[in-house]
Amino acid sequence: MMAVESCLRQTRAPLEVIVLADGCRDGTADAVRSLGDDRVEVMDLPKAAGYGYGHRNLALERARGEVITYLGDDDLYLPDHFERIGAVWDAGVADIVVAGAALIHEQDEMEPMTDEWAVSLARERMLGGKNRVPMAAVSIRVGAARRVGGWNPELPRRGDWDLWARLLIEEERSARCLEPTVLHFRASGRAQPYEDRVRQNRSWLDSIGDPAGLARLRVDYARLIGAREESLADRHRELKLDHRRLRREQRALRRRVVRAQTKLEKAGEALERASRSGPRGGGPGLVELAGALLRRRTSASAALEVASRRLDAARAELHEAETADLASESGRRARRGRL
Repeated sequence: MMAVESCLRQTRAPLEVIVLADGCRDGTADAVRSLGDDRVEVMDLPKAAGYGYGHRNLALERARGEVITYLGDDDLYLPDHFERIGAVWDAGVADIVVAGAALIHEQDEMEPMTDEWAVSLARERMLGGKNRVPMAAVSIRVGAARRVGGWNPELPRRGDWDLWARLLIEEERSARCLEPTVLHFRASGRAQPYEDRVRQNRSWLDSIGDPAGLARLRVDYARLIGAREESLADRHRELKLDHRRLRREQRALRRRVVRAQTKLEKAGEALERASRSGPRGGGPGLVELAGALLRRRTSASAALEVASRRLDAARAELHEAETADLASESGRRARRGRL
């Protein structure tokens, strides 16, 4: 019910709210109908397998608007969610819009949950299966979602990621809203009695309905984002220092391999001369020396290979940190542009 309330208390009214009662036997459907809001349609359905991805396709089929977003019953929209994402949709600059979201932990600690899929590394990370965005934060074009086949009802989990990935592969344009407008409460792995969950969600719903409470939430969120950006910048500096150190180590190992190779070649030449001069030419000692030099060269080559792999890993991590810094900097510039 509270999720539905947060949808209806919007500064920009939704065209419709379709409630998927997935095997509910607690009076949810009747409670929603009792709201008496003509925008709300309740689909009282038998329990679907898993997370009910097949039922979500029913909402996709019935949707009358151009854009659809899905809100789980544990989550909440801030009052200006539709207004803020609607402005992006009205501008015609994206086909997928990612809203700012915050994960609310059991003790009410807040953790930013968002990503910038327009940045290539974040897009690749998401397509590779690393998703940092909750379902409620993503709005998609109805026609595009239908075109790629909608939700996959056969999946046991991660159906939201699967749908978004197919949309991104189709090269749909994505955009992110920086201000938080979604509160996400984990449905699974949340070690709270049901009554405590209800009290926590009700407390947050009341707080975001108060202008002062909403302002405090956004101030706290901005501070968390700033702290994360500072941590990323510190990590970036550390990685750059590691990168320089590993490059020096790699150059030193290359010189070591070259020296070992040169000595081995000289030993080989001496061994060949000794073999031509007969049994008194010191052959056995030179053979032993050549073997030692060969082992030294092999050891240096192995060390160089290890150092090169470490350098490649450091380069990849540095690239990821630089991309994260780029996304953070683009966010800072966008915020400055609005001031």
